[in-house]
Amino acid sequence: MVNTVKTHEHNCNESLREIKATPDARYHFRDSGLPNVYLAGIRYFVCGVCKKIVKVEIPAIEELMGAIASAIVTKTSPMAGVEVQFLRKRLGIKATDFAAMIDASPEQLSRWENGHNALSGSMDRYIRIAYTFISRDERLRALMEKVKHQFVQWSTSIHGAGANECIFAERLHNQKWRAEAAPVAA
Repeated sequence: MVNTVKTHEHNCNESLREIKATPDARYHFRDSGLPNVYLAGIRYFVCGVCKKIVKVEIPAIEELMGAIASAIVTKTSPMAGVEVQFLRKRLGIKATDFAAMIDASPEQLSRWENGHNALSGSMDRYIRIAYTFISRDERLRALMEKVKHQFVQWSTSIHGAGANECIFAERLHNQKWRAEAAPVAA
């Protein structure tokens, strides 16, 4: 469905311009709930007059959200609070219930999710593991099974601030989504 955007002077739908998001010119996917997710391999439409984005076509949105969650769980920098919140919401678990599951107070979980407090390294790893097993994400489970012997090495590799990174997702030719966390070039 295309929403009709009108201003005093024009109807945006009458002057749409199609743009293909590419690895070099990505689409900033703010609707993910994360501030740092960018997509390639999708189409979006911009008004040729006022330059507003009128329509975005994102196929297989559930698969994309799963790919983003996998990128968060497997990245080597600490999770940001919004990423914890993303994973919790992805599981469909209320904050109070999730806090109880990870043996934290609802207030502490709120402070983490809102960025007021940083996660400890052990809680960061615990939430990643909890997500992996609660989500039933077969890609993550297969990865954990495959790299069981490397788990300690991976979990101790989580370091740095993580503030200057983005999650890049791309729709591949095989119609699958691939997402990964990567540092932002300075």
